[in-house]
Amino acid sequence: WFNQPYITRYLRPGSRITVNGYFRAYRGQPTFEGNGYEIIQDDDARLTPGHLLPIYPTKKSMPQRTLRRIIGNALAICLPRLPDPLTPGILQRQKLLDLSDALREYHQPGSPEGKALARYRLAFDEIFIRQLFMLSKRQEWQSVQANRLSTVKPVMRAFVAALPFTLTKAQARSLKEVLADISSDTPARRMLEGEVGSGKTVVALAAMLNAVAHGHQAAIMAPTEILAQQHFETITKLLDGT
Repeated sequence: WFNQPYITRYLRPGSRITVNGYFRAYRGQPTFEGNGYEIIQDDDARLTPGHLLPIYPTKKSMPQRTLRRIIGNALAICLPRLPDPLTPGILQRQKLLDLSDALREYHQPGSPEGKALARYRLAFDEIFIRQLFMLSKRQEWQSVQANRLSTVKPVMRAFVAALPFTLTKAQARSLKEVLADISSDTPARRMLEGEVGSGKTVVALAAMLNAVAHGHQAAIMAPTEILAQQHFETITKLLDGT
């Protein structure tokens, strides 16, 4: 502890402590820079070889040992009465720890393997909750009545015939699927994925034309002004002569 003489008031000769920090090279010599310490008793579990000690992000005004004690007390109070939102069947199928065990192992790990299992369980919960939220939102918008935009075949045939190229099988299939989406009384929600120049704009434009043919307006949004200008120029050329 460089330039910390007050440490001698707390660490007496013969004290047994745990220290955390980093080994660094200083003037060609290995040096250990300690970030914190704790005085321990002979029967303390932290003397066990391989014992893991959590290091939390904290302020200098709150030492690690204080924060660990607060978290330990919170775990002791909350874990015995903490319900697990996942059923035993899900836990077994997914090979997951019980939530209480996962939280205890995450904050008071007994081994690297146990810490990994705890982290996996908590990550599973995060993804699972997000998926439930997305499913709930999907059911919400699917319950809304949408205006059915049946395919105006004469308009589609005229547009495709006026294109300076022939649609690929993938483009034609994507267009058919998009038109089927907007023909339903369920709001359409589709992501069209493809490389640059693969024809995504053509498919989107055809769907927009179908909406216009029904007397509606259609808009295309772009993340930047430059891309918006490029879309405008591309669409203008594609509609030339139609």
